[in-house]
Amino acid sequence: MRTITIYDYNNRAVLVEIPDKKIVAICVTVLSGDETGTIHFADGDMIRFDASDSRVMSFYDGYYEVIGDNIEKWLNYEPSGYTFSYDRQFESTYKEE
Repeated sequence: MRTITIYDYNNRAVLVEIPDKKIVAICVTVLSGDETGTIHFADGDMIRFDASDSRVMSFYDGYYEVIGDNIEKWLNYEPSGYTFSYDRQFESTYKEE
């Protein structure tokens, strides 16, 4: 198993256990500042994640996909900025060149 970190609207780190398998894509939707989404593995399996267990309203703040070499960059994100989920969403390193 491997532990990844996702963030909620209040910059609270949420640890998520995932299988130690090759990741082919991470699809992230930011809802009310909380990171939510799906991790897709090379063997066809997928895992859903959500930084909140008590969201009252779901304001759609955006969607993005992380693929290729950017997967490790996303997984190793060093928090900075005001709201980590928005900062990671807007990082230029996750956009296709």
